Amino acid sequence: MKIQGVIILRVTDLIRFFDLNEFWQQRDAFLRLLADPLRSPLFFDTDRQRLLGGRIVSLWLSGKLRTQGVSIDKARLTVYDNNFPKAIPFGRLAPYIEKSAGLLSKTDLIGLTALYLMLGADSTASEITPDYEGFAAMRSGKITGDFIVISSDTEFPAAGFAPEPPFSLKYIANLNVPRPLSVRCGASSATVGHGQCLTAVFAGEQCVALLPRHVSDPSLRIDAELRANPHTRRADAVVHDASTKKRVIPGVTSLWLEPGHGIAYTSVDADPVYPANATACRWRIDDYAEAHPDRKIIAVLSNEPQNYILYTSEHISH
Repeated sequence: MKIQGVIILRVTDLIRFFDLNEFWQQRDAFLRLLADPLRSPLFFDTDRQRLLGGRIVSLWLSGKLRTQGVSIDKARLTVYDNNFPKAIPFGRLAPYIEKSAGLLSKTDLIGLTALYLMLGADSTASEITPDYEGFAAMRSGKITGDFIVISSDTEFPAAGFAPEPPFSLKYIANLNVPRPLSVRCGASSATVGHGQCLTAVFAGEQCVALLPRHVSDPSLRIDAELRANPHTRRADAVVHDASTKKRVIPGVTSLWLEPGHGIAYTSVDADPVYPANATACRWRIDDYAEAHPDRKIIAVLSNEPQNYILYTSEHISH
């Protein structure tokens, strides 16, 4: 099992590199690790970890958890081991559980809590941020607004040739369906595999454009794609290249390739980012920014080399 590109061999590795979204996607690999008679005995450090991981988490991930033998209340998780109750207080998990208890099934609430307790997230010293609400949204597929979870092939009404501002970005994610799903906007179409995400420009409820979710340059040995992040309700760019192997750019809104130079992107937190030697891109963006200093570029579509469509909330610049 790999989390954040790191091979997980022991529970200390999982604690250090834990990411709930990646862990959920890698849950079958985690179950195989626990089922391995050579690796499993060495995975956990404490009896509490073994109890939680073996008795609750593994059954939860495999869909076999039953609530007999375990109970949960407002302050603690109680596991009955050989008919002897072992109560584990929630610690810093308590407010997260109280806030989101109604969003999860009892099985998911117990399983996710056992996972966080197994990882020591109940301690104030833990660097893991519990995310019950994000997990609930991922499981239900009911995230709305600017983060749209689709469960079937989807077609959005197209805005036509003269869309009216204001313009906004929406994230379209496949969190629950193993097969790739088709997304259409007028004559444009794209596919979104499990865990993947694409961004689209909208005018109200009408789709203006679907933006690329994957770019690649074999000559530079670089590949980047957008992955859904249900916890932030945004898309992250996962970048693989020859030098850094893998890096994650959070909150990416559009992604494109500067041939021979590398990837470029826009994000919710920064102005357009592009390679320093991509002069055509720099001139285009700088010229627009100088002419419209009050408009933030929210996305860029490079539909052919050195041709850029710039999107702001107020205007589309071809």
